[in-house]
Amino acid sequence: MYLSFKRLYLLLLLLLLLLFIFIKDSTSRTTTTFNDDDVGYRKDSSGFKVKSSTITRKKANVMGSDIDMAIIDIEFDRDIYHYVGAICPNYTCPNLVSEGGIDCTCDYTDRSECPKKLDESCDSCDVFDHYKGVSYPHPYCLPERKWTTIQANTRYYFGNVTEELELRLKANSSSCVGYQFYASQDKGAIKMNVDYYFNNDTHSSFSRDTGSQKLQQITICPNIYGSKSDIAIGTYIINIKPISKSASFSFITYENDVPPADPNIENCTNINNSPSHQCANDGALIEDIDIENPKPRQFYYTFSVDHPMALSIGCPAITSEIVFFVSDSHDNQFPSRNNFTWASYLQYDNYLTITIRDAPKILYISFEMGKDAEMYCVVSSHFQKNYTKRALVDNHEQGGSYLMMGSSRMRLKDGSIWNSIDWNLVNLFYPTYPRMDANPIYPTPTIMSDPKDSFNYFKDIDLLEKDDNPTTANNRYQAVFIISVQHRMSTAIVYSDFENVANGQLDFTGTMVDINGQPLDLSVRFTINHLACNYSRLQSKLSQIETLKQMLFSRSGFDQVSSIRFNIDIITLDDSWVGCSQQADSLLEISTKTISTNSIVCPYPTNDPMFSTDPCCNSTITLGQCCLPRLSNITIPDQGKAKTDLVSSQCSSPGCTTLVLNDYYVATKNIQDGNCSLSYDSSFDLQSDIYTALRRCKSFFNEITCSNDSQCTQLNGKCHLLDRYCYVPFESIHLLDKSYLSCVINNISLQVNYFLKYQYNLESFPNETKFIDELYDRFSMVDWIGIRPKDRKTYSYISPRAEYSYGCKINPQGEELQYDIRSECQVFESITDQSTCLATESVCLLRTEPLFNLTETECQSNGYCKMVGYSCGGPNACIISDDSLPPGGCRSIPGTVDKGDCTVIGATELNCTDFGYGAKWYNCPSMNQLECFTSARVCTEEYTNFLENKDECETIGGQCSDDVFSEGDTEHGRLWARCVRQHNTTVFGSGILTCNYPDEVDSPLGCYHKHDKIYTEEQCLSLGANYKWWLIAKNEKECLSHMGCRVIDTSRDNLPQNYRFNEMNESMCNSCSNSQYSKWTNMFTWTTTIIDTAIVLCEMEYQNDNNENHV
Repeated sequence: MYLSFKRLYLLLLLLLLLLFIFIKDSTSRTTTTFNDDDVGYRKDSSGFKVKSSTITRKKANVMGSDIDMAIIDIEFDRDIYHYVGAICPNYTCPNLVSEGGIDCTCDYTDRSECPKKLDESCDSCDVFDHYKGVSYPHPYCLPERKWTTIQANTRYYFGNVTEELELRLKANSSSCVGYQFYASQDKGAIKMNVDYYFNNDTHSSFSRDTGSQKLQQITICPNIYGSKSDIAIGTYIINIKPISKSASFSFITYENDVPPADPNIENCTNINNSPSHQCANDGALIEDIDIENPKPRQFYYTFSVDHPMALSIGCPAITSEIVFFVSDSHDNQFPSRNNFTWASYLQYDNYLTITIRDAPKILYISFEMGKDAEMYCVVSSHFQKNYTKRALVDNHEQGGSYLMMGSSRMRLKDGSIWNSIDWNLVNLFYPTYPRMDANPIYPTPTIMSDPKDSFNYFKDIDLLEKDDNPTTANNRYQAVFIISVQHRMSTAIVYSDFENVANGQLDFTGTMVDINGQPLDLSVRFTINHLACNYSRLQSKLSQIETLKQMLFSRSGFDQVSSIRFNIDIITLDDSWVGCSQQADSLLEISTKTISTNSIVCPYPTNDPMFSTDPCCNSTITLGQCCLPRLSNITIPDQGKAKTDLVSSQCSSPGCTTLVLNDYYVATKNIQDGNCSLSYDSSFDLQSDIYTALRRCKSFFNEITCSNDSQCTQLNGKCHLLDRYCYVPFESIHLLDKSYLSCVINNISLQVNYFLKYQYNLESFPNETKFIDELYDRFSMVDWIGIRPKDRKTYSYISPRAEYSYGCKINPQGEELQYDIRSECQVFESITDQSTCLATESVCLLRTEPLFNLTETECQSNGYCKMVGYSCGGPNACIISDDSLPPGGCRSIPGTVDKGDCTVIGATELNCTDFGYGAKWYNCPSMNQLECFTSARVCTEEYTNFLENKDECETIGGQCSDDVFSEGDTEHGRLWARCVRQHNTTVFGSGILTCNYPDEVDSPLGCYHKHDKIYTEEQCLSLGANYKWWLIAKNEKECLSHMGCRVIDTSRDNLPQNYRFNEMNESMCNSCSNSQYSKWTNMFTWTTTIIDTAIVLCEMEYQNDNNENHV
């Protein structure tokens, strides 16, 4: 997996030696200063001027992927800023605290006084919640809560955060303000949530979050909550959670005034030639809350720009995201994701501020929202005076790059245009955080990661090397265009050529400004930068590699080693490394040769029609066919030798130079051939070894059914006679854990065992008994346990109320304070008095009604077993369905009784309908599946889960693993069949076909809808050729009749090392090149029944508890 650092170090030494004996040492960097006509910027003395603009081609191998890129570096005559702040509709806030007035709003920010009483005349803020007459401490003030109190417009930095961080802010109760909560990532990944508690009168609160999207921003306005009667003048609680192992970030809350609503302003006028559009009033709330509409919706607006302005558009994600697209062209009145001038389409809140100098003009705006979404948006020019200008470098490398999205677009020579709006969707073009030495691959763009890999090699990678003085780059703008990428075990995908990119231009969109608010809206062209070799700079990079090498030998975590490898790869993209390498390469003459070899690389370019039909190229078709090795002609380097004429004319010692060049060629060729890396298959096999061991050993925690103690062989367990499961003695529970650990250790490779030893500083070696004890001690924790294996887990409760009502508490002595009480007594409803109970000689326990007064032999001739089978369950009676009941329900109808269903007393099948109220005779047990489904929810599908006849148990008893797919919705219970189709949906970025989430379920036989209304085979087959009718198995033969090709799904959207059945036939499955990971086998497994005989109880006593009889 990793490049040999010894070889890399040797390569660098060779390169240094080679350069040392060059006669000419060029240390200058080729740059160009532009005049007005060169760059095409606006002839405006107050606008940005370009000092230099270069484009440089660089190639590197980064974490095993070869990347070829064009790096753009533009230097301006002034610093660059972003407008930041809350974008809110105009609003006049009610109930503000006047100057000198009493503030009675609730303050939950003071840990020494929570809530804080701001004035003696105020009513107390909530200290307790009240639930079912019981008071519980308010969740904001629980003593175990820890938080940091913050102030608005103040920047905070939090480093190496490993658990959820809570911040609290007391809202401004005397001014009408909006808030933007903004976090800029330094290292790692985070997500943010904001809860806000309005005031003590309404006791209302609301919550918003960002999810794990890259740009972490939440804006809260005083009149956008989904409930406009409240304004947030209470307490904000901000939770920031790392979704990587650790995270470092800065955080700030921007507070700015909200313009007041002016009732005297005239409404805008719709444009006559745009009948599909409404005009947007400047600063007014745009609202649509048609939450009953089940379909996604689009709305079209116009906005009149009658003077130069900074225009803001904002759409908070109240229920789901609202995205928007803007056009300033009359020829594009319906802008979309594929055609726009400006846009914002993030997964949560969407905000955009653009500075427009060309006026007047009409803007056309498209708002898009999903089904069941509430829309609250605003288009406003009123905020420029309220905004804060945030310097481009007043961020970290990650957060700064995310904030720059949408600030420019790339226009290639061939006329194609590339935008970059959302970092999660970055493709070929993207801006990067400005540094004195451009870093084009941090944060890592998604295109660098192979979607077919089950493991993301770029996850949790951190940048270790920092710019010495990043503020000096605040007047620079840097961006990248990817020319080609070649991932492991695949051919290079070429997207463009360097000439096409170098002769294009970068168009700035006006989303960034200078300190005076002048927009950056130029179009800039480039001069090619031919890098020279800077020998002294290269020596500095050698020192950095030496430092990283020493770090490598002191690190053992995968993320740490990956970060070091990644940072070494970054050094190979430095100007000095690239320039000196190019100078060395210029002295080499390399011959090539063509060979024929079996290969699974894609032989076609992306624009070839054959690309989409070849499984070696198009991963979306690999579900039905695999990439088979084929004989291909490939060109490879053959021999490399020094160019004698150049070496003699440029080098002081030609003979020495020639020897070094030969070694240099061999070293670079070894790296290019992958001789210094661990193969992907080796890495995959190592993962498979670990997962296989975990799967094999999980049986230690399986529940064991029993009829007597002799069947509980595990750790001298006992058979519980009522529920028929083996229980482990409490004093032996720790031995169960150690048995599991021992199984895992014995089934994983030796290198993994030694990794555990050194990772956790264990004294023993893997072959010693104490090794298991040390592992057990290392990972033991205080937890609630049960004496059945399935109970060995912790149950956590989100709500404090639920925790107090149903949870378990442990005091320092470990005693139970609360627990769920269940009677150990068996209730026999047929025994109604004490005398009958005491006269009963024996009870023969079965899963159903017990048998009485049998001998032990007679009792044990009975039993039960699990089986498969489905039937229609429910009454055989005259029923008034719920749909026909009057408002008063069943009790309001004389002559009926509520038995779960409203049943007509004394009715027969012949006179049932005469009763009225829509009464109908339902004979559920006799219904087929279609009749059962359409029975107005009176009848439900039932699963027959046991038999009591020994002969039947031995012939048909058992269970098929397809049972999990028979689970229906709450209305229909279990299903007897499914209508399935082939996979046809691609999850973005994965390239693997799957089902339509979340409405469909993926099964080995295909996709089916969770709540379909298809009850017969005829209905199913009428849907098309891709559909088939799948009967859930009722016996072993049906269960094992389904065969398929089982593979390990390497899609990153799946959990690692998970099996999946694809759509290949047997011949294709067995011929795949990775046949060690594919197998033609049964889709489902049959579990033979276990016959549990009845048990005799001979000792009984009578208890009368709430008129129930217990034995």
